Parts: sequence; structure tokens; C-alpha cells
Amino acid sequence: MQHWRKNRAPTRYSANLLVGGASHRITVVNVHEDGAGIEGGPPLAVGAAVTLQVMHHRVASKIAWARGGAAGLRFQTPIAAQLLSTLRRLVRR
Repeated sequence: MQHWRKNRAPTRYSANLLVGGASHRITVVNVHEDGAGIEGGPPLAVGAAVTLQVMHHRVASKIAWARGGAAGLRFQTPIAAQLLSTLRRLVRR
């Protein structure tokens, strides 16, 4: 089986991660149509259901991996091309 990674666009902007009814401030460090890389927030278990809240969008996701304060989100459904384009252009320090 061939393993490959989707084309991830590096970004750096703040967002909220909704976990079990609580909102946590995180940083999105990369994004693609099926998921995103994040830093910060609470300890996360692989497979946990979470929601990424960025701008006025909420994206249902699951934790794909988590290590040392970073995690990968897998979106339950791919995000629309227009939203992806907007998110890829965001870079805030």
C-alpha cells in the first residue's frame, strides 16, 4: 500500500477547537481539503471528535494523531475549495 500526504499549505493563525463542550485557543499550522495541523490546546486522544472553529465556519473533525502539543485533524467531510483557498492565505502571528 502506498502512503502519501496531501498537499499541505503552511499557515499560522489562531482558531478555536471545540472539545467536549469547551473551547480552546489553538494555532492552525497547515491546512488541506481533508484536514489540518494544529498546535496548542488540551491533550487530545486519537479518534476524539472535535470541531475546528475558524472565522464563522465550524468544521467537524477527528484527531488523526497527537504528539507533544501538536495534532492532526481529519475533517469529516472535505472543506469547500473557496474556504480552503481563504484558509491557505491566512497568516497571522
